Amino acid sequence: MSSENEILLPSEPLSAEQKSWLISLSSFLSLPNSYSLDSLENKSEKYTPEAIIAGNSKVLKNSYGINDKNEFINTLDIFCGTARSQEFMYLMKEWAKPDLYAKRLFGNRHKYKGTEVEIASVWAEKYRTPLSHCGIQAFDIGRYAFLCRCAYTVSLITEDEAWAFLLRIGKIAQERFTSWYEFATSYTVGRCIWLDINIDGIESTENTFDVLEKIQTESEELEKILADHEHPWSILGWEISF
Repeated sequence: MSSENEILLPSEPLSAEQKSWLISLSSFLSLPNSYSLDSLENKSEKYTPEAIIAGNSKVLKNSYGINDKNEFINTLDIFCGTARSQEFMYLMKEWAKPDLYAKRLFGNRHKYKGTEVEIASVWAEKYRTPLSHCGIQAFDIGRYAFLCRCAYTVSLITEDEAWAFLLRIGKIAQERFTSWYEFATSYTVGRCIWLDINIDGIESTENTFDVLEKIQTESEELEKILADHEHPWSILGWEISF
């Protein structure tokens, strides 16, 4: 899906439950940005429609370098499998054979100290079992879904196109994950890595409190979602049919 001519619209109308399921993939970014989860639109009463459009345009252009429809589609293609997600999967596999990995990475520890490789590696070691088959792709999927909402808000794509893109990523998510909790864990770990939160030697460093505070901050949204009995994740099963 690298050009607008390749957008495949859903063959049948999506049900309200299916739409809610797809929208909720963007929960981690939608809720802090005043988006509800009952429709594509931003219904916030805190801002005028003009301010909402301006804010979403800024997100697309400044945060993701998206200035037109083709750039938007190309960005979605990237989020279907970013280099960072692929690297994390590789690192987890390497941790499954620790003798070889230890020799390769820790034998040259000074070379990787403080780099993305070291940060991702420590997280990969910690989560190599619970995230073994999905990695941190939820962080990519969550951003993908949120960008669909932003693009629709600024009229970069139509509503039908937004649902087509969301359906595409929804099917990928269902293949990769087995539950909302697993999806949420993957997203949180991915975001911590993206923020360069290094947990290497956390128990013995003078920055322990700061690191734990950062992790807690990133976990708060997850805890809030899981505690909300009216959130789609509490109502809709992961294995919804598309």
